Amino acid sequence: MIRFIIPFLFIVPSVLFAQKAEKDTESLKLEREKILQLIDSLEQKLTEINKQITTSSSVDRVQQMIDKYGKNKGKMIAAGKVWTSISTEMALDSWGEPVDKQKSELNNLTTERWIYSDNRFLYFENDRLISWKE
Repeated sequence: MIRFIIPFLFIVPSVLFAQKAEKDTESLKLEREKILQLIDSLEQKLTEINKQITTSSSVDRVQQMIDKYGKNKGKMIAAGKVWTSISTEMALDSWGEPVDKQKSELNNLTTERWIYSDNRFLYFENDRLISWKE
């Protein structure tokens, strides 16, 4: 009889331990799923907030440019457009700060080439845009 009881004493604890480990694993899986759902929910909320900020700041920027340059020019500058004869200030408001500026002066003529990181260029004579490359 003892021959049968001794192996049973070793088997029962290992079976109980395995059952507990399985329950713990299931509990951890459920907790992980809840956390992943929460992360998804937070990512969606963050996306919504970013859209609101972008829309709001975009509207503010358009209004700032309209206030500064008038309705037609302001809308074009806010949209990132350039055209011949705009000033360097208008170009800065439209395309932003270039990564490099190359300036030269000869007699009464000042020329500038603005270089942007995305391979765009603006060319100025006496602070007025004469051409560009997009």
